[in-house]
Amino acid sequence: MSSDSEKTDSDWAEFLETYDPSKEDSDSEEEVTQEPLKTEESKKEDPKSPESDHDS
Repeated sequence: MSSDSEKTDSDWAEFLETYDPSKEDSDSEEEVTQEPLKTEESKKEDPKSPESDHDS
């Protein structure tokens, strides 16, 4: 059973990697999903810069 579990785990991991919801989604959806993601990342890093500038 241990082997079976391992095999399933490996298969599942491979499936997840091959699945890639971002790629599965339509291009339009991908752009919409990537936009907010980039905005969030930018916002997280942005506040640091502007904040420092504001502090100066």
